[in-house]
Amino acid sequence: MKWGNPTFALNGDFHHWICSVQVLKNKVSLVFHFGGLLSDEKNRLIAGSSKFLRKIEYDSLDSIDEEEIKGFIQKAIEKLPFFKENWRELNKKD
Repeated sequence: MKWGNPTFALNGDFHHWICSVQVLKNKVSLVFHFGGLLSDEKNRLIAGSSKFLRKIEYDSLDSIDEEEIKGFIQKAIEKLPFFKENWRELNKKD
């Protein structure tokens, strides 16, 4: 648990966390720390409160696609080394 939500990171590195689960009254969101860097062919990721934050919202159990979730988590894990090496540069104001 970090920031009041179940949050997942590799090797306890919560500065560069992978994703978290946000539970609200009418939906559940899977939030990706650097989701803006992930490929998203179906335009499922919704822009969040930061430059890189992206989320997928689910409003019912039927709307949850486990394979889609696994795919995004895998993409995030694969992109993690790039993000860790370049986050300062990527985060600079345009």
